[in-house]
Amino acid sequence: MNWPKKGWKIVTGLPPAIAISLTVILMISLTAGCDGVAVNQFLPTISVSSTPEVFPYPQTNTPTEEVTSTVGIVLSPDPALCQIAVAGNPLDVTIPDGTILNPGKEFIKIWRIQNVGTCEWTNGYTIEWFSGDALGISNHVEIINPVLPNEMVEIAVDMAAPLQEGIYQSNWKICDPEKVCFGLGPNGAFPFWARIQVIAVTTVTPSILPTLTVPADVFLTGKIELSPGEGFDLDKGMIDLAGKADIQFMVTEAGLVLNPLNRTKVSLFEAGNPQEDDCLNNLETADSSAIEAIELSSSVCFLSTQGLPGVIRLNRIDLERQKIEIEYLTWYTP
Repeated sequence: MNWPKKGWKIVTGLPPAIAISLTVILMISLTAGCDGVAVNQFLPTISVSSTPEVFPYPQTNTPTEEVTSTVGIVLSPDPALCQIAVAGNPLDVTIPDGTILNPGKEFIKIWRIQNVGTCEWTNGYTIEWFSGDALGISNHVEIINPVLPNEMVEIAVDMAAPLQEGIYQSNWKICDPEKVCFGLGPNGAFPFWARIQVIAVTTVTPSILPTLTVPADVFLTGKIELSPGEGFDLDKGMIDLAGKADIQFMVTEAGLVLNPLNRTKVSLFEAGNPQEDDCLNNLETADSSAIEAIELSSSVCFLSTQGLPGVIRLNRIDLERQKIEIEYLTWYTP
């Protein structure tokens, strides 16, 4: 009997399990045949079907992506990019912060705002009072004309000053038709506002106003109108924009306040029309503290940054024009 030569392959055309079994049987048969033993003494009878057996493989469920048609679907704008507003230049078209008003005075507040979002502000949008003092005659105002993205709009709200003196701030936001409100900035977190100062002062000049006596050693004298926050140089007699001013008037909850600047000293004179010696004596205990609640016809002695004494008198407060008129006199001391 010839042994299979090295490199031969046993090809059965059967499934792998049956082919392996037949190979083992063949090897046993060949070995037994060489020893002269009958092969059928060792082997059971095997019947082989010519039809190959089909072995099922395990099935796995592979998810398939569901494809849906987008034909006819209108995508909504991204809410994060839709409602975005920024301040125009300027934001406050009327009634800037700190405007002085009489109690009960009606006014129109106008803001300039730009739509930098992706949504159009239709006439369903409104301007709503958000927080703070309710100064608006109405708490909401409709946007009449649509505002397209990147367009600028001026928004006007009718307001009235409260009857009590004080500082008031009314905060407002824009609201869409679903009453989702937003202010200024990328997150819409900052409201825009009207901030006013109410002072019960009328625009009057006293009928009898003593004039400052002008002695021979006067260095400077005159009258000037100042806006709240403007600095004035009493050594030069001019409004100062370089940060070297002697005094500055401000409006606070306490009323009209005189702030001395750059080591200037001030002192309220209680006895009418002071002269140079009166002011010098009055200034001996003075410091650089502010004087609050100054009234019309008040006289204030000062020692300027150049060391010159003088006197200021408050002549008039013009609420409509936001102006304060003072008369000043600076003495020369050798």
